[in-house]
Amino acid sequence: MSTTLRHKPGNLNLAEFLGVYGRIYEHSPWIAEVAYASGSAIDTVEGLHAAMVDAVAQGGRDRQLALIRAHPVLGVAPAQLDALTKESVSEQKGAGLNQCTPEEFAEFQELNAAYGEKFGFPFIIAVKGLGRAC
Repeated sequence: MSTTLRHKPGNLNLAEFLGVYGRIYEHSPWIAEVAYASGSAIDTVEGLHAAMVDAVAQGGRDRQLALIRAHPVLGVAPAQLDALTKESVSEQKGAGLNQCTPEEFAEFQELNAAYGEKFGFPFIIAVKGLGRAC
């Protein structure tokens, strides 16, 4: 069973499509652009998802690394929230990461720096439904 989207993406021009779907992947509208241009059946949730997954898969190592590196670090201090997308701010607030103590923020910064140094990209986890203590 396929699920038809409320507004058919195939009926949108590229600018409209990017306005609706260009933010799905963090700071990486190129994925939506490639999906749009793919000629795939993008008028169902499944088709749009498949086209975007394929765009990432075909993007090559450099673009895939750029996608991962575009993600924000977790537990940023309130003064750093402006650097995050509204979706990331909402997700981190939902997990209570905006309520960290100064000590917890310092620990997040330390852990984020160590992870980034070791792997070359930020630690990424879907925080929706999680809390600070998880």
